Amino acid sequence: MNKTSTKIIVALGLLMLFGMSSAVQAELSLDKRLSFSFAGGGRQPVWNGTSQIWAISSAYAFSLGYGLTEETMLFLDWERSKVYDDTASGKIVKLGKENASQYWKNNTWRLRMKYYMLGNSSFVPYLSGAVGLAFWSVHDYSSGDILRVPDADGEIVDYEATEFLISTGVGYEWFLSDHLSFNLDFHLNYLTLYGTHLSDTANDVRSRGYFDLKAGFSFYFDFSKSRRHFDHDLLSPSHNVEDYDMTDSDLDGIPDYLDFCPESPPEAIGYTDDTGCPLDSDEDGLPDYLDRCPFVYYKSEGEHDGCPPDSDGDGVVDAEDACPDNPQGYVVDEWGCPIKSEIFARRTLQVRFSESGEYIDFVSRRYLDSLALALKQFPEVSCEIRGYTENLDDLEYSRNLSLQEAEKVRDYLVRRRVTRDRIKIYGVGAEKFIATNSTREGRESNHRIEIVFDY
Repeated sequence: MNKTSTKIIVALGLLMLFGMSSAVQAELSLDKRLSFSFAGGGRQPVWNGTSQIWAISSAYAFSLGYGLTEETMLFLDWERSKVYDDTASGKIVKLGKENASQYWKNNTWRLRMKYYMLGNSSFVPYLSGAVGLAFWSVHDYSSGDILRVPDADGEIVDYEATEFLISTGVGYEWFLSDHLSFNLDFHLNYLTLYGTHLSDTANDVRSRGYFDLKAGFSFYFDFSKSRRHFDHDLLSPSHNVEDYDMTDSDLDGIPDYLDFCPESPPEAIGYTDDTGCPLDSDEDGLPDYLDRCPFVYYKSEGEHDGCPPDSDGDGVVDAEDACPDNPQGYVVDEWGCPIKSEIFARRTLQVRFSESGEYIDFVSRRYLDSLALALKQFPEVSCEIRGYTENLDDLEYSRNLSLQEAEKVRDYLVRRRVTRDRIKIYGVGAEKFIATNSTREGRESNHRIEIVFDY
Protein backbone atom coordinates (compact mmCIF):
# COMPACT_ATOMS: atom_id res chain seq x y z
CA MET A 1 0.00 0.00 0.00
CA ASN A 2 1.40 3.42 -0.91
CA LYS A 3 2.22 5.98 1.77
CA THR A 4 -0.37 8.51 0.58
CA SER A 5 -3.39 6.21 0.85
CA THR A 6 -2.11 4.81 4.19
CA LYS A 7 -1.95 8.34 5.63
CA ILE A 8 -5.47 9.11 4.37
CA ILE A 9 -6.96 5.99 6.00
CA VAL A 10 -5.07 6.49 9.31
CA ALA A 11 -6.13 10.16 9.40
CA LEU A 12 -9.79 9.16 8.97
CA GLY A 13 -9.47 6.73 11.86
CA LEU A 14 -7.91 9.36 14.15
CA LEU A 15 -10.58 11.90 13.20
CA MET A 16 -13.30 9.43 14.13
CA LEU A 17 -11.77 8.96 17.57
CA PHE A 18 -10.78 12.54 18.44
CA GLY A 19 -12.88 14.74 16.17
CA MET A 20 -16.28 14.14 17.79
CA SER A 21 -18.05 16.88 19.76
CA SER A 22 -20.63 16.55 22.55
CA ALA A 23 -23.64 17.78 20.66
CA VAL A 24 -26.39 16.52 22.96
CA GLN A 25 -26.75 15.00 26.39
CA ALA A 26 -27.84 11.48 27.14
CA GLU A 27 -27.51 8.65 29.61
CA LEU A 28 -26.91 5.21 28.21
CA SER A 29 -26.25 1.79 29.66
CA LEU A 30 -25.36 -1.26 27.55
CA ASP A 31 -25.72 -3.79 30.36
CA LYS A 32 -27.74 -6.87 29.30
CA ARG A 33 -28.69 -5.37 25.95
CA LEU A 34 -28.83 -7.42 22.77
CA SER A 35 -27.89 -5.78 19.48
CA PHE A 36 -28.00 -6.63 15.79
CA SER A 37 -25.82 -4.64 13.38
CA PHE A 38 -25.05 -4.49 9.69
CA ALA A 39 -22.43 -2.35 7.94
CA GLY A 40 -20.72 -1.89 4.60
CA GLY A 41 -17.73 0.02 3.32
CA GLY A 42 -14.26 -0.29 1.81
CA ARG A 43 -11.36 -2.66 2.36
CA GLN A 44 -7.70 -1.98 1.50
CA PRO A 45 -5.12 -4.79 1.95
CA VAL A 46 -1.68 -3.89 3.34
CA TRP A 47 1.63 -5.54 4.27
CA ASN A 48 2.76 -7.74 1.45
CA GLY A 49 6.36 -8.51 0.67
CA THR A 50 6.33 -7.06 -2.86
CA SER A 51 4.56 -4.06 -4.39
CA GLN A 52 0.96 -3.36 -3.38
CA ILE A 53 -1.45 -4.32 -6.17
CA TRP A 54 -4.80 -4.72 -4.42
CA ALA A 55 -7.50 -2.15 -5.06
CA ILE A 56 -9.85 -0.66 -2.50
CA SER A 57 -12.90 -2.95 -2.74
CA SER A 58 -16.26 -3.30 -1.02
CA ALA A 59 -16.85 -5.30 2.16
CA TYR A 60 -19.87 -5.86 4.40
CA ALA A 61 -20.55 -7.35 7.84
CA PHE A 62 -23.30 -8.55 10.20
CA SER A 63 -22.92 -8.67 13.98
CA LEU A 64 -24.72 -9.95 17.08
CA GLY A 65 -23.81 -8.29 20.37
CA TYR A 66 -24.54 -8.69 24.07
CA GLY A 67 -23.87 -6.09 26.78
CA LEU A 68 -21.57 -7.43 29.51
CA THR A 69 -21.44 -4.18 31.52
CA GLU A 70 -22.68 -0.63 31.11
CA GLU A 71 -19.66 0.20 28.90
CA THR A 72 -18.69 -3.09 27.21
CA MET A 73 -20.31 -5.41 24.69
CA LEU A 74 -19.23 -8.74 23.21
CA PHE A 75 -19.90 -9.26 19.48
CA LEU A 76 -19.89 -12.15 17.04
CA ASP A 77 -19.08 -10.76 13.58
CA TRP A 78 -19.38 -12.25 10.11
CA GLU A 79 -17.64 -10.35 7.29
CA ARG A 80 -17.37 -10.95 3.57
CA SER A 81 -15.40 -9.28 0.80
CA LYS A 82 -13.97 -9.73 -2.68
CA VAL A 83 -10.84 -7.64 -3.10
CA TYR A 84 -9.64 -7.22 -6.69
CA ASP A 85 -6.11 -6.63 -7.88
CA ASP A 86 -5.36 -3.77 -10.27
CA THR A 87 -2.04 -4.63 -11.93
CA ALA A 88 -2.52 -2.34 -14.93
CA SER A 89 -3.50 0.82 -13.08
CA GLY A 90 -0.92 3.52 -12.43
CA LYS A 91 -3.12 5.42 -9.99
CA ILE A 92 -1.95 6.05 -6.42
CA VAL A 93 -5.30 5.01 -4.91
CA LYS A 94 -6.73 2.05 -6.84
CA LEU A 95 -10.48 1.56 -7.08
CA GLY A 96 -12.70 -0.78 -9.04
CA LYS A 97 -11.98 -3.99 -10.91
CA GLU A 98 -11.83 -3.09 -14.61
CA ASN A 99 -8.13 -4.00 -14.78
CA ALA A 100 -8.31 -6.99 -12.43
CA SER A 101 -6.69 -10.32 -13.24
CA GLN A 102 -7.52 -11.97 -9.90
CA TYR A 103 -9.53 -11.44 -6.73
CA TRP A 104 -9.07 -12.30 -3.05
CA LYS A 105 -12.27 -13.79 -1.55
CA ASN A 106 -12.51 -13.59 2.23
CA ASN A 107 -15.12 -14.80 4.75
CA THR A 108 -14.30 -13.98 8.36
CA TRP A 109 -15.75 -14.89 11.77
CA ARG A 110 -14.59 -12.72 14.68
CA LEU A 111 -15.20 -12.53 18.42
CA ARG A 112 -14.93 -8.84 19.24
CA MET A 113 -15.00 -6.77 22.45
CA LYS A 114 -16.04 -3.10 22.31
CA TYR A 115 -15.45 -0.54 25.05
CA TYR A 116 -17.71 2.53 24.83
CA MET A 117 -16.50 5.85 26.27
CA LEU A 118 -19.87 6.95 27.57
CA GLY A 119 -20.52 10.54 28.55
CA ASN A 120 -23.10 13.27 28.19
CA SER A 121 -23.43 12.90 24.44
CA SER A 122 -25.34 10.81 21.95
CA PHE A 123 -22.08 10.58 19.93
CA VAL A 124 -20.27 7.73 21.68
CA PRO A 125 -16.67 6.83 20.67
CA TYR A 126 -15.40 3.31 21.29
CA LEU A 127 -12.31 1.08 21.12
CA SER A 128 -12.43 -2.54 20.04
CA GLY A 129 -10.27 -5.64 19.79
CA ALA A 130 -11.00 -9.02 18.23
CA VAL A 131 -9.71 -12.48 17.35
CA GLY A 132 -11.09 -14.70 14.61
CA LEU A 133 -10.67 -16.96 11.61
CA ALA A 134 -10.40 -15.87 7.97
CA PHE A 135 -11.48 -18.37 5.31
CA TRP A 136 -9.87 -16.95 2.18
CA SER A 137 -8.91 -17.95 -1.36
CA VAL A 138 -7.40 -16.22 -4.42
CA HIS A 139 -9.19 -16.72 -7.76
CA ASP A 140 -8.55 -15.99 -11.42
CA TYR A 141 -10.82 -13.08 -12.35
CA SER A 142 -11.83 -14.41 -15.78
CA SER A 143 -12.64 -18.03 -14.92
CA GLY A 144 -13.30 -17.81 -11.18
CA ASP A 145 -10.99 -20.82 -10.60
CA ILE A 146 -8.78 -20.89 -7.51
CA LEU A 147 -5.16 -20.15 -8.43
CA ARG A 148 -2.51 -22.82 -7.84
CA VAL A 149 0.72 -21.98 -5.99
CA PRO A 150 3.56 -23.86 -4.25
CA ASP A 151 3.18 -24.66 -0.56
CA ALA A 152 5.98 -24.71 2.03
CA ASP A 153 6.98 -28.22 0.91
CA GLY A 154 7.19 -27.26 -2.78
CA GLU A 155 3.94 -29.01 -3.78
CA ILE A 156 1.41 -27.19 -5.97
CA VAL A 157 -1.82 -26.57 -4.03
CA ASP A 158 -4.91 -24.37 -4.15
CA TYR A 159 -4.20 -20.77 -3.14
CA GLU A 160 -6.46 -20.76 -0.04
CA ALA A 161 -6.28 -21.10 3.74
CA THR A 162 -8.15 -20.90 7.04
CA GLU A 163 -6.04 -18.39 8.94
CA PHE A 164 -6.10 -17.04 12.49
CA LEU A 165 -6.34 -13.22 12.70
CA ILE A 166 -6.30 -10.44 15.29
CA SER A 167 -7.72 -6.96 14.87
CA THR A 168 -8.10 -3.63 16.61
CA GLY A 169 -10.21 -0.64 15.82
CA VAL A 170 -11.84 2.64 16.77
CA GLY A 171 -15.17 4.19 15.85
CA TYR A 172 -18.25 5.94 17.10
CA GLU A 173 -21.95 5.37 17.38
CA TRP A 174 -24.53 8.11 17.05
CA PHE A 175 -27.57 7.03 19.05
CA LEU A 176 -30.55 8.28 17.04
CA SER A 177 -32.96 6.81 19.58
CA ASP A 178 -33.04 4.38 22.47
CA HIS A 179 -33.00 1.42 20.07
CA LEU A 180 -31.22 2.67 16.94
CA SER A 181 -27.72 3.97 16.26
CA PHE A 182 -25.60 4.89 13.27
CA ASN A 183 -22.00 3.70 13.51
CA LEU A 184 -18.75 4.43 11.70
CA ASP A 185 -16.00 1.87 12.26
CA PHE A 186 -12.29 1.82 11.37
CA HIS A 187 -10.48 -1.52 11.79
CA LEU A 188 -7.01 -2.91 11.18
CA ASN A 189 -6.91 -6.70 10.74
CA TYR A 190 -3.66 -8.70 10.88
CA LEU A 191 -3.34 -12.21 9.42
CA THR A 192 -0.94 -14.21 11.57
CA LEU A 193 -0.02 -17.09 9.16
CA TYR A 194 -1.36 -19.62 11.71
CA GLY A 195 -3.41 -22.07 9.67
CA THR A 196 -1.43 -21.60 6.43
CA HIS A 197 1.19 -23.83 4.86
CA LEU A 198 2.14 -21.81 1.78
CA SER A 199 5.52 -20.90 0.35
CA ASP A 200 7.14 -17.54 1.14
CA THR A 201 6.57 -16.46 -2.47
CA ALA A 202 2.82 -17.12 -2.25
CA ASN A 203 2.57 -15.33 1.10
CA ASP A 204 4.51 -12.32 -0.23
CA VAL A 205 2.19 -11.77 -3.20
CA ARG A 206 -0.94 -11.64 -1.05
CA SER A 207 -1.27 -9.25 1.90
CA ARG A 208 -0.85 -9.95 5.60
CA GLY A 209 -3.57 -7.56 6.69
CA TYR A 210 -6.20 -5.06 5.61
CA PHE A 211 -7.82 -1.81 6.68
CA ASP A 212 -11.61 -1.63 6.89
CA LEU A 213 -13.69 1.54 6.95
CA LYS A 214 -17.41 0.74 7.33
CA ALA A 215 -20.65 2.53 8.14
CA GLY A 216 -23.91 0.96 9.22
CA PHE A 217 -26.75 0.74 11.73
CA SER A 218 -27.30 -1.11 15.02
CA PHE A 219 -30.58 -2.14 16.61
CA TYR A 220 -30.75 -2.56 20.42
CA PHE A 221 -33.17 -4.65 22.50
CA ASP A 222 -33.59 -4.49 26.29
CA PHE A 223 -33.10 -7.44 28.65
CA SER A 224 -33.00 -5.57 31.97
CA LYS A 225 -35.83 -3.45 33.35
CA SER A 226 -33.44 -1.78 35.80
CA ARG A 227 -31.18 -0.52 33.01
CA ARG A 228 -30.67 3.23 32.75
CA HIS A 229 -32.27 4.39 29.50
CA PHE A 230 -31.52 6.90 26.80
CA ASP A 231 -33.18 10.04 28.21
CA HIS A 232 -34.58 12.18 25.40
CA ASP A 233 -35.76 14.80 27.92
CA LEU A 234 -32.10 15.72 28.38
CA LEU A 235 -31.56 16.55 24.70
CA SER A 236 -32.39 20.22 25.23
CA PRO A 237 -29.10 22.16 25.51
CA SER A 238 -30.65 24.97 27.59
CA HIS A 239 -29.42 25.26 31.18
CA ASN A 240 -29.54 28.19 33.59
CA VAL A 241 -26.32 28.83 35.49
CA GLU A 242 -26.73 31.62 38.04
CA ASP A 243 -28.17 34.56 36.13
CA TYR A 244 -26.89 33.57 32.66
CA ASP A 245 -28.81 31.89 29.89
CA MET A 246 -26.50 29.07 28.72
CA THR A 247 -28.42 28.41 25.51
CA ASP A 248 -26.03 27.31 22.71
CA SER A 249 -28.07 27.52 19.51
CA ASP A 250 -25.36 26.23 17.15
CA LEU A 251 -24.02 23.58 19.59
CA ASP A 252 -20.40 24.75 19.24
CA GLY A 253 -19.75 24.75 23.01
CA ILE A 254 -19.98 28.54 23.35
CA PRO A 255 -23.22 29.91 24.88
CA ASP A 256 -25.09 32.44 22.78
CA TYR A 257 -24.35 35.36 25.12
CA LEU A 258 -20.62 34.91 24.39
CA ASP A 259 -20.94 33.72 20.77
CA PHE A 260 -20.23 36.30 18.05
CA CYS A 261 -21.67 33.87 15.46
CA PRO A 262 -24.52 32.05 17.27
CA GLU A 263 -26.05 30.71 14.04
CA SER A 264 -23.01 28.90 12.59
CA PRO A 265 -24.02 25.83 10.54
CA PRO A 266 -23.60 22.33 12.05
CA GLU A 267 -20.73 21.64 9.61
CA ALA A 268 -18.66 24.32 11.37
CA ILE A 269 -18.59 22.47 14.72
CA GLY A 270 -14.93 21.89 15.57
CA TYR A 271 -13.79 24.58 13.11
CA THR A 272 -14.60 27.73 15.14
CA ASP A 273 -12.41 30.17 17.07
CA ASP A 274 -12.79 31.36 20.67
CA THR A 275 -15.53 33.78 19.64
CA GLY A 276 -17.64 31.01 18.07
CA CYS A 277 -17.06 32.15 14.48
CA PRO A 278 -15.86 29.83 11.68
CA LEU A 279 -12.08 29.77 11.20
CA ASP A 280 -10.42 30.82 7.93
CA SER A 281 -6.79 29.81 8.57
CA ASP A 282 -5.42 30.83 5.14
CA GLU A 283 -7.60 33.98 4.90
CA ASP A 284 -8.79 33.16 1.39
CA GLY A 285 -12.42 33.92 2.17
CA LEU A 286 -13.46 30.26 2.41
CA PRO A 287 -14.03 28.99 5.99
CA ASP A 288 -12.01 25.96 7.08
CA TYR A 289 -15.05 23.68 7.31
CA LEU A 290 -15.57 24.15 3.56
CA ASP A 291 -11.87 24.45 2.59
CA ARG A 292 -10.12 21.24 1.47
CA CYS A 293 -6.78 23.11 1.69
CA PRO A 294 -7.32 25.26 4.81
CA PHE A 295 -3.66 26.30 5.07
CA VAL A 296 -3.06 27.10 1.38
CA TYR A 297 -4.16 30.50 0.11
CA TYR A 298 -6.16 30.25 -3.09
CA LYS A 299 -8.81 32.69 -4.23
CA SER A 300 -10.88 32.34 -7.38
CA GLU A 301 -14.10 33.65 -8.84
CA GLY A 302 -17.04 31.28 -8.55
CA GLU A 303 -17.33 28.09 -6.49
CA HIS A 304 -14.15 26.23 -5.51
CA ASP A 305 -12.91 23.96 -2.74
CA GLY A 306 -10.04 26.17 -1.58
CA CYS A 307 -7.31 24.16 -3.32
CA PRO A 308 -5.24 25.44 -6.26
CA PRO A 309 -6.00 23.40 -9.42
CA ASP A 310 -3.82 20.34 -10.08
CA SER A 311 -5.09 18.91 -13.37
CA ASP A 312 -3.00 15.74 -13.39
CA GLY A 313 -3.21 15.07 -9.64
CA ASP A 314 0.56 14.74 -9.15
CA GLY A 315 0.75 17.06 -6.12
CA VAL A 316 2.27 19.97 -8.09
CA VAL A 317 -0.29 22.73 -8.74
CA ASP A 318 -0.84 23.80 -12.33
CA ALA A 319 0.72 27.22 -11.72
CA GLU A 320 4.06 25.53 -10.92
CA ASP A 321 3.72 22.37 -13.06
CA ALA A 322 5.98 22.20 -16.12
CA CYS A 323 4.17 19.01 -17.25
CA PRO A 324 0.50 19.57 -16.28
CA ASP A 325 -0.90 16.73 -18.42
CA ASN A 326 1.01 13.73 -17.04
CA PRO A 327 -0.58 10.30 -16.75
CA GLN A 328 -1.63 9.96 -13.12
CA GLY A 329 0.11 7.78 -10.57
CA TYR A 330 3.76 8.15 -11.64
CA VAL A 331 6.57 9.66 -9.61
CA VAL A 332 7.38 13.26 -10.64
CA ASP A 333 10.12 15.76 -9.87
CA GLU A 334 9.66 19.13 -8.17
CA TRP A 335 8.52 20.67 -11.48
CA GLY A 336 5.80 18.03 -11.96
CA CYS A 337 7.51 16.09 -14.76
CA PRO A 338 7.81 12.27 -14.74
CA ILE A 339 11.11 10.86 -13.48
CA LYS A 340 11.57 8.31 -16.23
CA SER A 341 14.75 6.88 -14.69
CA GLU A 342 12.58 5.60 -11.82
CA ILE A 343 9.50 4.71 -13.86
CA PHE A 344 11.57 2.76 -16.41
CA ALA A 345 14.37 1.37 -14.26
CA ARG A 346 16.25 -1.67 -15.60
CA ARG A 347 14.46 -4.83 -14.48
CA THR A 348 15.54 -8.45 -14.06
CA LEU A 349 12.82 -11.13 -14.07
CA GLN A 350 12.95 -14.83 -13.25
CA VAL A 351 10.14 -15.67 -15.67
CA ARG A 352 8.62 -19.14 -15.37
CA PHE A 353 6.82 -20.73 -18.32
CA SER A 354 4.35 -23.59 -18.46
CA GLU A 355 5.36 -26.85 -20.13
CA SER A 356 3.81 -25.63 -23.36
CA GLY A 357 5.90 -22.48 -23.08
CA GLU A 358 2.92 -20.19 -23.54
CA TYR A 359 1.89 -19.47 -19.94
CA ILE A 360 3.90 -16.88 -17.95
CA ASP A 361 3.76 -17.05 -14.15
CA PHE A 362 1.41 -14.54 -12.50
CA VAL A 363 4.17 -12.69 -10.55
CA SER A 364 5.90 -11.83 -13.84
CA ARG A 365 2.57 -11.05 -15.50
CA ARG A 366 1.81 -8.56 -12.78
CA TYR A 367 4.93 -6.55 -13.62
CA LEU A 368 4.45 -6.93 -17.40
CA ASP A 369 0.87 -5.65 -17.12
CA SER A 370 2.02 -2.49 -15.34
CA LEU A 371 4.91 -2.11 -17.83
CA ALA A 372 2.52 -2.36 -20.77
CA LEU A 373 0.38 0.42 -19.30
CA ALA A 374 3.44 2.64 -18.76
CA LEU A 375 4.73 2.05 -22.30
CA LYS A 376 1.33 2.98 -23.73
CA GLN A 377 1.24 6.16 -21.66
CA PHE A 378 4.81 7.13 -22.63
CA PRO A 379 4.95 6.32 -26.37
CA GLU A 380 8.43 7.84 -26.77
CA VAL A 381 9.98 5.06 -24.62
CA SER A 382 11.27 1.84 -26.21
CA CYS A 383 12.81 -1.23 -24.60
CA GLU A 384 15.10 -4.20 -25.15
CA ILE A 385 14.28 -7.66 -23.82
CA ARG A 386 17.39 -9.79 -23.30
CA GLY A 387 17.23 -13.49 -22.55
CA TYR A 388 19.92 -15.35 -20.56
CA THR A 389 20.37 -18.96 -19.52
CA GLU A 390 22.49 -20.82 -16.99
CA ASN A 391 25.74 -22.51 -18.07
CA LEU A 392 24.66 -24.93 -20.83
CA ASP A 393 27.17 -27.01 -22.83
CA ASP A 394 25.48 -26.29 -26.16
CA LEU A 395 25.94 -22.53 -26.69
CA GLU A 396 23.82 -22.45 -29.83
CA TYR A 397 20.96 -24.16 -28.01
CA SER A 398 21.28 -21.72 -25.08
CA ARG A 399 21.06 -18.72 -27.44
CA ASN A 400 18.03 -20.14 -29.23
CA LEU A 401 16.33 -20.94 -25.92
CA SER A 402 16.97 -17.47 -24.50
CA LEU A 403 15.78 -15.82 -27.74
CA GLN A 404 12.55 -17.85 -27.68
CA GLU A 405 11.88 -16.82 -24.07
CA ALA A 406 12.57 -13.15 -24.83
CA GLU A 407 10.20 -13.44 -27.79
CA LYS A 408 7.41 -14.83 -25.59
CA VAL A 409 7.79 -11.91 -23.17
CA ARG A 410 7.64 -9.49 -26.12
CA ASP A 411 4.53 -11.23 -27.47
CA TYR A 412 2.86 -10.85 -24.08
CA LEU A 413 3.44 -7.08 -24.18
CA VAL A 414 2.20 -6.92 -27.78
CA ARG A 415 -1.02 -8.66 -26.71
CA ARG A 416 -1.33 -5.84 -24.18
CA ARG A 417 -1.36 -3.40 -27.13
CA VAL A 418 2.28 -2.26 -27.06
CA THR A 419 3.44 -1.80 -30.66
CA ARG A 420 5.95 -4.46 -31.72
CA ASP A 421 8.43 -2.01 -33.29
CA ARG A 422 9.12 -0.46 -29.88
CA ILE A 423 10.47 -3.75 -28.50
CA LYS A 424 13.77 -5.34 -29.50
CA ILE A 425 14.68 -8.86 -28.38
CA TYR A 426 18.06 -10.56 -27.95
CA GLY A 427 19.05 -14.12 -27.07
CA VAL A 428 22.31 -13.78 -25.14
CA GLY A 429 22.33 -17.37 -23.91
CA ALA A 430 24.90 -18.75 -21.48
CA GLU A 431 26.89 -15.56 -20.94
CA LYS A 432 27.24 -12.71 -18.44
CA PHE A 433 26.37 -14.77 -15.39
CA ILE A 434 25.27 -12.91 -12.25
CA ALA A 435 25.68 -15.88 -9.88
CA THR A 436 27.50 -19.19 -9.62
CA ASN A 437 26.34 -22.11 -11.76
CA SER A 438 27.41 -24.65 -9.15
CA THR A 439 24.17 -24.36 -7.12
CA ARG A 440 20.51 -24.62 -8.06
CA GLU A 441 19.82 -21.14 -6.71
CA GLY A 442 22.65 -19.68 -8.74
CA ARG A 443 21.50 -21.36 -11.94
CA GLU A 444 17.96 -20.05 -11.39
CA SER A 445 19.36 -16.54 -11.01
CA ASN A 446 21.38 -16.84 -14.23
CA HIS A 447 18.34 -18.09 -16.17
CA ARG A 448 16.62 -14.73 -16.45
CA ILE A 449 15.07 -12.00 -18.57
CA GLU A 450 16.48 -8.48 -18.42
CA ILE A 451 14.53 -5.44 -19.67
CA VAL A 452 16.35 -2.17 -20.36
CA PHE A 453 14.76 1.04 -21.60
CA ASP A 454 15.61 3.85 -23.98
CA TYR A 455 13.97 7.20 -23.27
